[in-house]
Amino acid sequence: KTLQTAVLNTYFSDKGLQYNMARLPIGACDFSLKHYTYDDTKDDVNLTHFSIDHDKDQIIPFIKQAIQTRQSWTKETFDIVASPWSPPAWMKKLDISYCPFSCVDCQLKDKYKPTW
Repeated sequence: KTLQTAVLNTYFSDKGLQYNMARLPIGACDFSLKHYTYDDTKDDVNLTHFSIDHDKDQIIPFIKQAIQTRQSWTKETFDIVASPWSPPAWMKKLDISYCPFSCVDCQLKDKYKPTW
């Protein structure tokens, strides 16, 4: 917790960098501890099984703490830009979660473009 508080203060406090926005990847990114998506159910084009459960224990509480840290010294807004990093494996031509060779190998299947 002490290190986490130090990170929060470094980025979001009035004595730190005073960040007023953050980028939140939708699903795993290069900095994630493991690969995950919000919907690993094959062919779920309606995203019926979309879930943020993965984020409930650590990511969402950290975001809330960042907002609280910022709001402790200012009433200015804190913006979050959520953007996808990579589609689930079932949406990709090679059916793999990551691109081992190049991004060309992991192209989105045409039939999933509307869903993505």
